[in-house]
Amino acid sequence: AGAPAFAAEPNLASGDYITEGGWGRLTVSAQKNDRNGFSLFALGANAHMCDLEGEIVGGRATIETNEGEPDCVVDFKSVADGIAVEAGESCRFYCGARAWFAGTYLAVAPGCGDAVRAKTRDAFKRHYDRKEYGRAYALLSPLPERCAKTLHWLERGELLNDIAITQYKRGDRAGCLRTLEPLAKDAATPDDQIEIDGWLAERQSYQSILDATRFNLRLCRKPAR
Repeated sequence: AGAPAFAAEPNLASGDYITEGGWGRLTVSAQKNDRNGFSLFALGANAHMCDLEGEIVGGRATIETNEGEPDCVVDFKSVADGIAVEAGESCRFYCGARAWFAGTYLAVAPGCGDAVRAKTRDAFKRHYDRKEYGRAYALLSPLPERCAKTLHWLERGELLNDIAITQYKRGDRAGCLRTLEPLAKDAATPDDQIEIDGWLAERQSYQSILDATRFNLRLCRKPAR
């Protein structure tokens, strides 16, 4: 049933891990009684996903599937920058048709974990709503570069727009335009000519990002009075 490709690794560091590009999350708990608990989530095309959890013993997790079907076997191996995950084909029981979770999960850079990013974005919004644009900008502006390796491309687009509109509010129109430069080409392209590696769900999410980008570009291109 598609055995994993490498030998199991028993010594795993506990913590949160994210794949390059941000499509997968892995949490490994501290070892207790020679076991690590884990939870794993991966997002595939068109919002299909994988979601599984269990216990790792000697670097391997074995999880039941349907009665009479082979168990899902997942191997975890420490690598230089995180944890590599391999799985047998029977693990597709825990995934949507267009999702899969095998890959390398990277140790998260400081300030880039899901909970910390969410907290930062919430704090940004509070400052922005109070018109404390300097504080809002200082909180959010480091994230796209600091977390570049593990950010999902859609979240990066959201962050760039939030940063850009804050720069506009601070009177920094040139900075706003520089921030939006990675999105400017798509924003100038008709919607039906934009090619993205995704399905309907990704296109819908990206459409809202492009709409915001076009609006913010118009604002920031206007001459200051």
